[in-house]
Amino acid sequence: MYDTNDYINIYSLTNSDFSLDRNNDNLRALEFYQKRGYCLTKIYPNAIKKVRKLKKDVPLLGINNIPLRDEIELEKQLIR
Repeated sequence: MYDTNDYINIYSLTNSDFSLDRNNDNLRALEFYQKRGYCLTKIYPNAIKKVRKLKKDVPLLGINNIPLRDEIELEKQLIR
């Protein structure tokens, strides 16, 4: 079974920021990260099309039958 948690991508780690990407269907993950100080910084429309070219098993529908389409980048400032 497909689990979007398998597709988390660490985007970057610098001295002051930490970024990661999530799929648009995982609302619980988006809630989790935002409650911990992460901010949505970028949306990549239709990014999952590119993923499907590499991973043929990525379904059209994700959690709660939400169409898997976009990736959302979140970022947290580590040093204030």
